[in-house]
Amino acid sequence: MAWCLRGLVILCACGAVACGGHLVSSAAVASSSGPGGASGAAIPSGDWLTFGYDAQRDGVGPSDTGITAASVGQLSLRTVRIDGIADSSAVELSSVNVGGTAHEVIVVTTSYGKAIAIDPSSGAKLWEFVPRGVNSDPGNPQVTTSTPVIDPDASAVYSASPNGVVYKLSIASGREIWSRRVTLDPVHEKLASALTISGNYLVVATSGYDGDIPPYDGHVVTIDRSSGRIAHVWNTECSQRHRIIRAGSCPYTNTKGDNAIWGRGGAVIVPSSRDILVATGNGPFNGSINWGDSVLELSPDASHLLHNWTPTNQHSLDTSDTDVGSASPLLLPPTTALTWSSRAARTLSFTYSTSLRWTGRAVTPGRGSGVSLTRPRVPRAARF
Repeated sequence: MAWCLRGLVILCACGAVACGGHLVSSAAVASSSGPGGASGAAIPSGDWLTFGYDAQRDGVGPSDTGITAASVGQLSLRTVRIDGIADSSAVELSSVNVGGTAHEVIVVTTSYGKAIAIDPSSGAKLWEFVPRGVNSDPGNPQVTTSTPVIDPDASAVYSASPNGVVYKLSIASGREIWSRRVTLDPVHEKLASALTISGNYLVVATSGYDGDIPPYDGHVVTIDRSSGRIAHVWNTECSQRHRIIRAGSCPYTNTKGDNAIWGRGGAVIVPSSRDILVATGNGPFNGSINWGDSVLELSPDASHLLHNWTPTNQHSLDTSDTDVGSASPLLLPPTTALTWSSRAARTLSFTYSTSLRWTGRAVTPGRGSGVSLTRPRVPRAARF
């Protein structure tokens, strides 16, 4: 990531827009204030394509950030106002041909699903995609907090919308390439977690809205990146049904919570196997088709469950709305421990062996009390 991006601060202003799945002209320029930072050479290895830098969500970028002792004094603040609130992370490419000119590009998704591409060196808005069927009136609670993800071939970006649809957009123009619905009930099922790419698949996870308003079903959807076709669906309730379902059709739907996958990191990919790891919130658990308050290991295509770890006090966690999955899993090699933060302000850890067996568990109380929605960062030396 070029160091000028690290100096970028985005302030957001709410505003109503018309629905319609259309592009706003790239001639429009986002309002910008403050002097521009000195522009250093982009660092290709620093492209930040996804939440947490990579699909294992370790948050460890390249050691060469482009910021040195000599250049740090040249950093300056740039404020870019956008049409909405970006309650998610930005993704970045160091060199994209937009209208015949090379630009460094960052892309953000706003709470009402607008995907906006900005050149951080100038503050210019390069393009804006507005999804169809979204009520973007200020105060509408139906939102997304999903971070977009850039395709590994650097030609496209995938962005979620509160209408329950994921879009593949041209990174150069914002043109829609394909769209795919991943929930039948976007009023109750939220796209809260970051999108993930693993191999040929785009991996999407669903959750519910604040207050656990039923019915909803946390589920994982794998989508073929090229065609936009859904490959597999794995539901955390009624997991024997391998398709997108209406949560109300599952007889186990819980009025207190329905196994949301709502950690900001979403699905975490194990590098060696491409297995998918997710953590669920409170909801029903029976060890066969319902998987509340659990850490789950799915096959790389999300066609089936490989393993689960569920606390012995799962029923208590469910009834007290103390979600295991308030933050996404975290891989810590070489000890192969997996940790995450819970709403009980604890870090829970257990051993995940190289033989793909869940071999132990431990609970480490955190300091203080209250809600913990963040996750630890992996030390650089501990990366896979």
